[in-house]
Formats: sequence, C-alpha cells, structure tokens
Amino acid sequence: MQRFIISALAIVCSSASAQTGAGGFVYGKDHAYFLEAPKGWVLDSGDAAKENVGGVFHPANAHWPESGVIIYTDFYKKRKGLETASDAMRNDVALFQKDGSAVHSVKKPSIKTDIGGLVGEVYHFGPDRHGRYDSRAYFTYKGYIDYFVLTARDKATFEKSLPAFEHVVRSYAPQLKVIYEPAKKT
Repeated sequence: MQRFIISALAIVCSSASAQTGAGGFVYGKDHAYFLEAPKGWVLDSGDAAKENVGGVFHPANAHWPESGVIIYTDFYKKRKGLETASDAMRNDVALFQKDGSAVHSVKKPSIKTDIGGLVGEVYHFGPDRHGRYDSRAYFTYKGYIDYFVLTARDKATFEKSLPAFEHVVRSYAPQLKVIYEPAKKT
C-alpha cells in the first residue's frame, strides 16, 4: 500500500520537508487523516519516507535518532485477527517479544480527538530490550486501525514528550471521502 504525506505549509511556503507547527495528511489508496505538529516539533515527510511510515514528528532541533524521541503514525487495514485496538496492541506486544523484549502493555486513559470526539485507546510499553519507552494510541475507523507511537530512548525524555504525543493524537481527523488517482505512467 502506498503511503504519502503532504505538509500543508510546505505546499504553499517552500519545498522543505519539515515544517514547525505544520499540519499534514497521511493517506493511502482509500484512507486519509489530518494531523498537526505540536509547538516546537516538526512533521517531517523526509523522515517518514526513511522510516517507511505515514508520518513522523520530531523536535525541531534534531532528527531521529539524535533527538532521542520520535512520534510516528501509520495504519493497518483491518483483517481477521486485527480488527480492534486491542488486537493491534496484542500484535505490537508480539512484535516486541519477537524482537527479544519481554514488555507488557499498561492501559492508560484514552485520548479524545479535538474534532469529532473520536476516542483512541492508549497503552504504554517499556522499557524494551534497548531501553526505549513507548506510548501507543489506536483508533479504529472504517476499515482501518490508525495508530500513533511515541518512542523515547529513556524514561525522562518519554515523560517530557507525552504532552506532544497527546497533541498529535488529539489532532487526528480522519477524512470522510478520499479521492485517489495513481500517477500515470509515461
């Protein structure tokens, strides 16, 4: 599935791949959602492409991994065994365990979006075998599970970055209709 991100301010203002405080869309063939970068963070389409995810946010002063923290987002198409936020969380625990980390999820208070009042289920993980801490929010919307991940190298950075993570998650606004036209081959 192709995934693209468009930085709203980049279209109008410049060709830069990172914009402080910019909003942008994460989208695929028949699915899209809008997000907003928190103050002091950037939405970076270049890092999203490198990480092979829909969208990447990092502090404005440094890219991952130098920043020690990153927020990224992507989505799963629902399928048998991956139909709910809880299914996605269990899938993530299995991926941690496959990587050699004996982490378990800890359910945290849900986050409600600013537009539409959608509710994302939130779980914390960590530390994993690399010492990283994660917070993950999952939304089920139509045929997809949209997810957001805050990953930090240490607990202090993780705790300090939780408000930025909550800002990104609260800004989540799925689009009701997506028109997709693949690039024509010439």
